[in-house]
Amino acid sequence: MGADLIGCFAIGSRRLPQQGRATAAAEAGCRIAWLKNAQKAMQANDDASIRKLIPGCPWLTPDHSSNDVADIDLDDFRSEIQHLLSTVGDVNTLTGEDVVKQFVDAWPPKFRDTAHVVDPVHPDRVIVFAGERTWGDTPDGVGFKLLMRSAALGIAPPLHVWIEAAFVTLHLPIERKPHDA
Repeated sequence: MGADLIGCFAIGSRRLPQQGRATAAAEAGCRIAWLKNAQKAMQANDDASIRKLIPGCPWLTPDHSSNDVADIDLDDFRSEIQHLLSTVGDVNTLTGEDVVKQFVDAWPPKFRDTAHVVDPVHPDRVIVFAGERTWGDTPDGVGFKLLMRSAALGIAPPLHVWIEAAFVTLHLPIERKPHDA
């Protein structure tokens, strides 16, 4: 058994559109604000505050979002929040505008853990891979972290970039506790 190649792919325009940047910054700002509140509630170990945050969680898929959150497993939810916080970084110093600027300035990423090629079908797009071989840990590379943070903060779609991650969860797969019959 050896190391695995863990990474993500992204496809987007060679030049990112100007018009999507404000939308991307607003989405990232909203998600960062939610994570700040979640981090405070988790540090205070306040289950009631954590439950109040669940309906507004930007990562819940529509079939998981509900105002009736009593049956959501808080341990799983805390684990997913911790995963997001480690993916995003220090939410106390981040702004939506900063993460969008970092992403746009680095696109397409040219770091030691990334490679990109012009899309042979659509020459106005690039295909990017970011990642590295690891023993199962999350890759440490700058390019991988940039793409994962961008995906987690929702800035990729407004900029017309599609990011697909391998071995990384981007949506909170909240399992509901079974109801007694």
